[in-house]
Amino acid sequence: MKKFRFLTLALAVLLMLSACNVVAEAADYKTGYAVLTTVGSSTSATAEADGKAAINVVFVGVLLDEAGKIAECKIDYIPAAITFTAEGKISSDPTAPVQSKQELGFDYGMKKASGIGKEWFEQADALAAYVVGKTGQEVLQIPLTQGNTAADQDLIASVTIKINPYIEGIAKACENAKEMGAKAGDGLSIGSVTSAAASKDAAADAAGEAAISSTFAVVTKDGNGVITSCVLDALNASVKFDAKGQITSDLTQPIASKNVLGDAYGMRGSSKLGLEWNEQAANFAKLTVGKNRDQILGMDLAGADVVSSATIHTNEFVAAIAKALG
Repeated sequence: MKKFRFLTLALAVLLMLSACNVVAEAADYKTGYAVLTTVGSSTSATAEADGKAAINVVFVGVLLDEAGKIAECKIDYIPAAITFTAEGKISSDPTAPVQSKQELGFDYGMKKASGIGKEWFEQADALAAYVVGKTGQEVLQIPLTQGNTAADQDLIASVTIKINPYIEGIAKACENAKEMGAKAGDGLSIGSVTSAAASKDAAADAAGEAAISSTFAVVTKDGNGVITSCVLDALNASVKFDAKGQITSDLTQPIASKNVLGDAYGMRGSSKLGLEWNEQAANFAKLTVGKNRDQILGMDLAGADVVSSATIHTNEFVAAIAKALG
C-alpha cells in the first residue's frame, strides 16, 4: 500500500511538472524592430558649398517577455551623408562604406566633446539597458527636456544625447513585436548593411539622386548561437536634385521601409513566385531559424529551398545577419 501511495504521489508530481513545462513552452517571447528614416536636414548646393543629402536612419530591435516588457533592446543609427555640387554632380565617394554609429564605435568621435566622457554607442547602450523591464508605453513616458535630452536624473549620468528618436523607435518596435520562436534566455542582436552606390549625377533632362539602400536583420539566438527568430527588412531612401544642385525632393515626406510598404512596394506582379517583397523576406527569414552564423554564411543561395521561397537578392540578408551574429 505504501509503495502504491508513493507511486501515485510521484505520478502526480510528474504531471504537475509536465503541466508547468507546457506553460513555460507556451510563453514565447516577442521579437520586434523599427526603422525610422528622415532627410529633413538636407541642404541644396550654393556657390560656396556643396549640397548635402543627410539620410538619417534609426534602427531599433527589442525582445519582449511574456508580460510585454522589454527583456533586451538594441539601438543603432545610420548617418548617411552624400554631397553634390552646384553643377549637379555627386562629390562624395558613393562606393565608400556607409557605417552605422555602432560600427564606427570610438571612431565616431563624440567622446571628446561629451560632457560625461561617453561615446555615442556607449550612451545608446546605456539607454537600451535603461528601458529593460519597461513596456513600450512606459518608454514613451520617459521625461525629456525641451532639448529632447533625458530629464530623468538616473539617465542623465549616462546619456546626454537627444533621445526622442530612439524613444519613438523603441516604442514602435514594441508595437510591432510578434511571437516568432524566441524564448526566455535567448539573446537579441541587430545588424545592417548600407550602400550609397545607386547615387547618380543630375543631367539636363533628369534629376540627380543621392541614394542609399539599407538591409536590416534582427535575430534572437540561443546559448549555442543558433537563431530562434529572425526579421529582415530593407530601405531605399533618396534625395533628388537638379543640374544646379537644388534639392527637388519634398524633405517632409515620410520614408517607409519595404516591410512597411507591403503591397505598395509593387513587386508581386513581376515576381516569378507571385510574392511581394516583404513576403519573400519573411520566407528567407524562416529559413535561417535553426542555423548558426557559419551555416548562414554557408547557405546555398541558388539552392532549391531558397529560390522556391525568395527570388529577390538574398546576399544582403546574409551579410546583415552575419553582422548581427558576429
